[in-house]
Amino acid sequence: MGSPSTPLRTGLSKGVRNVFQQPATVGSLAETVFRCGPLLSRERRDLLFLSRAPIAGLLPALFVPGPPFAYHSHMPAAVAIDRFLDELRGHAVAFYGERLVSLAVFGSHASGRARPNSDLDLLLVLTAAAPRRRLRLDEFDQFEEALAAALEAVEREGWSIELSPVIRTRDEAEGFSILYLDMTVDVRILFDREEFLRRRLDRMRTELQRLGAQRRTLGTRWYWVLKKDYRPGEVFEIS
Repeated sequence: MGSPSTPLRTGLSKGVRNVFQQPATVGSLAETVFRCGPLLSRERRDLLFLSRAPIAGLLPALFVPGPPFAYHSHMPAAVAIDRFLDELRGHAVAFYGERLVSLAVFGSHASGRARPNSDLDLLLVLTAAAPRRRLRLDEFDQFEEALAAALEAVEREGWSIELSPVIRTRDEAEGFSILYLDMTVDVRILFDREEFLRRRLDRMRTELQRLGAQRRTLGTRWYWVLKKDYRPGEVFEIS
């Protein structure tokens, strides 16, 4: 991926650049946005080493498709997910030990919009991790094996869960991540040593407030206006 010191505008690899499609205009809002549906899919694993640099020159809104409906009475019992998350937290503490800094759920299972087959998006922050993404996921696969019984139990409750982890070191998590945008609104923090992740998200919220950023809804979808008074050609940063 790009160098950590390279702005997001120019620092993405070809694979990650392909996630972003051409800018589009959304209805009468006339906001220029990036369509970023793949960011909510399993392709998130391919964004593990997304540039840690501040955003420079990003267009003023990020378009994120939202799942179509929230938990409902005809859905499998959400309490089954709560029990599973309790077990996941305990297994994570046992497996990663003192290396575990933070563990959080984001995406549809944090916002309450999950469907029975929605991925469970996880952010793991560790004090140290393998330098290569594949090695980090190999270690996570070992952790997931220890969760086999818990996964089977939640499946019997009607949930088909596939874990979708983003694994970062503490130093990496200190930098910017597109994932943090929605996490400033929807997140379930399961474990947080010294409140590391809470403080990091608070810092992001402060930055967004400084810019006058807004997450706007459009039907069952939403998108970010990162800077309300953005002028064409203006360069701004979010750290």
